[in-house]
Amino acid sequence: KLKESVMKNLSLLLVMLFLFVGCVPQSTIIPNTPQNYQAEYNKVWNAAVDSIDELGFTAAQLNKEEGYITTSKEETTQVYGQMTGPELLLLMIPKERVKITIRLTKEGESIRVNVVSFIERFNSQSILPNKWSQVESNGTLEKEIQEKIKAKLIL
Repeated sequence: KLKESVMKNLSLLLVMLFLFVGCVPQSTIIPNTPQNYQAEYNKVWNAAVDSIDELGFTAAQLNKEEGYITTSKEETTQVYGQMTGPELLLLMIPKERVKITIRLTKEGESIRVNVVSFIERFNSQSILPNKWSQVESNGTLEKEIQEKIKAKLIL
């Protein structure tokens, strides 16, 4: 009976351990976390400009001397199809608008890069005239831009 009780408690402990480990996030992304790069300013600048271009963003403002890049708002859409008799009606519904600001500053021998994204999400159910609302970034886009910059500097 003691052996059975120990096995039952051990099994319960293992189940709780697996549940706890499954709830812990694997990696936390913190939005707007600046990165420092040990490279020349011009190389970091070019890597930042190329990175946003590769991601499909259009630079609206570029000021190399002041160290900032701002993109225009890029809108993503979702396509819905609906049969209306023999014809297919395609609806393009806006989903998100994203604007990115990248700030480069010299800090001693390194260049500090801060990426901030401004995200608005479309809510077609909203009763307000403006159906766009600002949402907080989860940090994924900022991290992707920083990783692209870093990869370009390694080459």
